[in-house]
Amino acid sequence: MSPLNAPAEVISPKTIQDWLVVRVATQLNMQPEDVGVDIPFDRYNLESYDVVSIMAELEDWLEQEFNDPTLMYQYNTIATLSQYLGNHLLAVNESNP
Repeated sequence: MSPLNAPAEVISPKTIQDWLVVRVATQLNMQPEDVGVDIPFDRYNLESYDVVSIMAELEDWLEQEFNDPTLMYQYNTIATLSQYLGNHLLAVNESNP
């Protein structure tokens, strides 16, 4: 099963991180290897449209609604956002066996 089609309960923070690296790189016309997971999103000069677009695609992929458009600002690097989302999915799955 491809990670992009995997059910939310099996998606790890590392898989989320890899997805975000590719997605940010695509949005900015960069190579994924040029996207640092510990670099704050604001250093990439993402426009608000970019943030909304990435978060909407992330919600679709993870089959989750986060209802918080500021997540990329609260968890301001790919690494911290991936870890938060991975923990969130784990908590959701543990509370809904």
